[in-house]
Amino acid sequence: MPNIKPTRKYVKFTDEEMEAAAWCLNNGIAISPIAVSTGSRKYFVEIISNGKRNNNGKQYDELESQRMVYDYYTYFHNKNKQ
Repeated sequence: MPNIKPTRKYVKFTDEEMEAAAWCLNNGIAISPIAVSTGSRKYFVEIISNGKRNNNGKQYDELESQRMVYDYYTYFHNKNKQ
């Protein structure tokens, strides 16, 4: 049997980060990695809030972009929770 490694990498997230993501999504804040171009391995992190799309123009690799998504979710959750 050949040793086949998965080609997709991913970042594991904590329960608190998942809670922050759920809070953001329930409050109209969506954050996701967007490929810089078709077939690119570089990503922007796009934030959609109040119908406006925004990214800081910085490019990340696949794992960095996943990590930044949850860093942003946590930031917005902590900033806005009462």
